[in-house]
Amino acid sequence: MSESLIRCQTCGSQNQEKFLLSKDFNQEKSDESFQYYRCNDCKSIFLQPVPNNLSFYYGESYPAYAVKNINRIEKKNNYHEQAKLEIVKKYASSGKLVEVGPATGRFLAAASRAGYEVLGIEQDAGCVEYIRNILKLNVKCSDKPTDELLQLVACCDVIVAWHVIEHLQDLRGFVSATAKALRKSNGIVVVSTPNPDAWSFKVFGRYWFHLDAPRHLTLIPLQALDRLMADQGLEREACIFDDPVGLHLNKYGWQNSLMNLSSNKKIRWPWLAGLGRILSIAMLLFDQMLGRGAAYTAIYKNKS
Repeated sequence: MSESLIRCQTCGSQNQEKFLLSKDFNQEKSDESFQYYRCNDCKSIFLQPVPNNLSFYYGESYPAYAVKNINRIEKKNNYHEQAKLEIVKKYASSGKLVEVGPATGRFLAAASRAGYEVLGIEQDAGCVEYIRNILKLNVKCSDKPTDELLQLVACCDVIVAWHVIEHLQDLRGFVSATAKALRKSNGIVVVSTPNPDAWSFKVFGRYWFHLDAPRHLTLIPLQALDRLMADQGLEREACIFDDPVGLHLNKYGWQNSLMNLSSNKKIRWPWLAGLGRILSIAMLLFDQMLGRGAAYTAIYKNKS
């Protein structure tokens, strides 16, 4: 693709510059290099071109879709799902809740137990089968969440997207559809996403665990997301960097990025993991200062 045709997924600007080349260090599906650009207007970082075979980089081995390992990781993740639920309950204690990208449905189940009327929109067929048949929850199998949200105009009290928007190819269309799906005046949307202003990203660059090339297509600064949401009548109520999930991702931002520096798998464990854990503890205070954590969770309210 000609650079003159490249547009920022967040703001639509064509004023960009090459930022870095990265590889699939996390899943090691291929040895291909991926070009990320940085928008000079909104400072978002985005991948171009998007691989034609993007689905190849997910599949059964993608950690979020690990249905086979669900029992082994359930206890640890239930704590995180409850922490997410407490964030939602602070701004909307009941109503229809739609989760985009629920993966194996742990948060969807927690929200259902708390009394919300839940619906999931998930692209992975294995996860959809698990949510329907094991969790007995309502879920649509679709890789077009924008289209699904446009069928829910003004009927949702809560829309959540936990680490989803960085994967989307039509970010602005998704935000527009989200705003349309919310009830007027009191609907909320909760979004978590990697933070391109993180200290750990500045240190590790192309090796940063949360860059996750090529699955993460856009890294969006909070201020850029604020403007994108505001264009659709959504005003930020709060932003959180130090919730349990955020702190967990901070640790991964240091520990796993350090491991990505090594091309020799045999020496990654245990000493690199141990050193990374020490580094994450040492940087804990700095990660929470000035919005420099590895991820943020932003809550927006429909003001229209």
